[in-house]
Amino acid sequence: MSDQQRHGIIVGVDGSASSLAAVEWAARDAAMRNVALTVLHVVAPIVTGAQGWPGVPVTADYVELQEEQTARIVEQANAAAVAAAPSHADQIGYEVVYEPVLPALVEFSRQAEMMVVGCRGQGGVAQTLLGSVSAGVVHHAHCPVAVIHDGPVPPAHLPVVVGIDGSPASVGATEI
Repeated sequence: MSDQQRHGIIVGVDGSASSLAAVEWAARDAAMRNVALTVLHVVAPIVTGAQGWPGVPVTADYVELQEEQTARIVEQANAAAVAAAPSHADQIGYEVVYEPVLPALVEFSRQAEMMVVGCRGQGGVAQTLLGSVSAGVVHHAHCPVAVIHDGPVPPAHLPVVVGIDGSPASVGATEI
């Protein structure tokens, strides 16, 4: 995919503090580069049974609760993006998809100049047992990825560290 076909920055959000930090960072970066920002919320499929066992019916109340939570996450993320880059508000959009999270983010990375995700900081056993969406995006994305931690914004004079391995994908990170 050529750069002309790419669609700016896509930031994955899940309602966590680190995803809001990622939204703010992505909005400022999109404004600085004058590219579009898409706030992407991926709603994972509802798993109601174990493999080989029948599933439990999902109630209408649960579906309604999931829809309310999705709306709240998207609204909060959009508000954070506009607050971080008010002059860029007309180039901020959102999308909600209902798919497994990591494959959806990786697929969207095909369209992005850069993907931005938060990092909840789960490590050790939790990361091994649960997997890590941010690590999965870093390893499988088709574009540069920024992983943003929640916390104070570091001073602007600090250096930026970019890891490269000589592959075409890593060379793209140096062009940012």
